[in-house]
Amino acid sequence: MIFRRNVTAALVAASLAVSVAFAGEPVRPSRESVVSDSEARAMLAAKVKQAQARDVAAYCADVQLFDMCERQWAKVGGAKAIPSQPPTIVRSVAYGEFRALRACGTRPDGTPYEADFVVRSQEGVAVVHLAIWWGDQTYSGFYAEGSEPTLSVGRPPLC
Repeated sequence: MIFRRNVTAALVAASLAVSVAFAGEPVRPSRESVVSDSEARAMLAAKVKQAQARDVAAYCADVQLFDMCERQWAKVGGAKAIPSQPPTIVRSVAYGEFRALRACGTRPDGTPYEADFVVRSQEGVAVVHLAIWWGDQTYSGFYAEGSEPTLSVGRPPLC
């Protein structure tokens, strides 16, 4: 248990340090339980700017799930697939300590995207959970093993 707390504390500290290095001041949620819509949008705006540098290691460095971020980056086409325009946000959903922003737009090759940019409040600090806003991954919410996801199953595309 002590090891897990130390690892969590180290991850939060590293995330905070990288957030300060890339975006100035870290985004601190206005309340412990969920990141607000405006806070999540500010985090997305910072990541949109950061993506323009086309450096996967730097982009994913402050993301809670670094390896998944790198894999998604590669899966959607790497640096050449990053849109030059910010996404249009068509939905903002809070669920537990998570907030998902549905991002829509067009990649440089002309293909549309619809994905969720997900942030969460972790020990009072907002951290990016799912970072690849120009991909096709949507957030399904919380659900018990063996039951259906709560947010995206059976819903038509929003974009």
